[in-house]
Amino acid sequence: MKMLQHYRKIEIVSMALMWAVTIGVGIYLAVMYQKIPDVIPTHFGLWGQPDSWGSKTSLFFLYGVSVLMAVIEHWALYSAVKNSVKTENGSMINRDTMAVTGPFLALIFGWCSVGTIWLGRLGRFFVFAVFGLVAVLFVFILIRQRQERRQAQERGRIDKRREEEVHRTEKQDDTPGIPDVKFQGKVDLWAWALLIFVNVLVLWSVIPSAGGGKEEIASVMLALVVLLLVDLLMVPMYFRNYIYLGETEMVIVFGIIKKRIRYQNIELLEETHNPLSSLAMSLDRIYIHTNSGDDVLVAVKEKQAFIEEVYRRAGIWE
Repeated sequence: MKMLQHYRKIEIVSMALMWAVTIGVGIYLAVMYQKIPDVIPTHFGLWGQPDSWGSKTSLFFLYGVSVLMAVIEHWALYSAVKNSVKTENGSMINRDTMAVTGPFLALIFGWCSVGTIWLGRLGRFFVFAVFGLVAVLFVFILIRQRQERRQAQERGRIDKRREEEVHRTEKQDDTPGIPDVKFQGKVDLWAWALLIFVNVLVLWSVIPSAGGGKEEIASVMLALVVLLLVDLLMVPMYFRNYIYLGETEMVIVFGIIKKRIRYQNIELLEETHNPLSSLAMSLDRIYIHTNSGDDVLVAVKEKQAFIEEVYRRAGIWE
């Protein structure tokens, strides 16, 4: 109950909506289960048309996944709020992200369940609607990041931090002239399994349509193009994954993404298993708290050595 007072109204409403949709879909399935046909669609093509059928018991798996996602979202938001209270950090980007994605995922899974049962199809533009909403989510996150960075600069937090850093550096400083260090990113087994699963799932879904008509072949080609784009985005994250510590800043390299954080803006490095979207392929993570709106979650193989080295270069002594 003590933690509840730290939640914002939008976060309470968001979680309430997420659980209302999730529980509501569960009640609906339970009440209508006897009326649901014994055979229902279990797979859909790119245009929302069913192309595979099976037992209605498959709905339990779909609903189970939706409940699991709701639990993960709720726990992730709780962790984000707890981190904010613990570190007294004004950044709200992670909390805003969870507040948006929770209801979004609940509605998507609810749409899948109801569409599977009665519509016999998810809708011709289901896939494009999902991709469009994901794109909107990314734009929202980018806008919030820029807003937080601008607010931090306007309040003079960065300048104040720099003045404090100069004072500390003059008092105790052993960073000048130290060599650059590279820490390799950590990749968990689940991340490799995810990559393999995505590729196998897409290929398995399009192979039966490879010998069909023009429309089916077009769907196959579109699916393969999408898979290629996904692989071009994901695969580099596994092999081009490291953090480079220079004299005044760190450079996080994660696939095609490159992010720079100056040591003078770092406030705290916290060990965590927070599953929030991050520049990490492992749940054994480090939460880098900053006063410049550049908060990020990372994962490296030598976690303790990384934390100690960053603290040394940033002049943060515990």
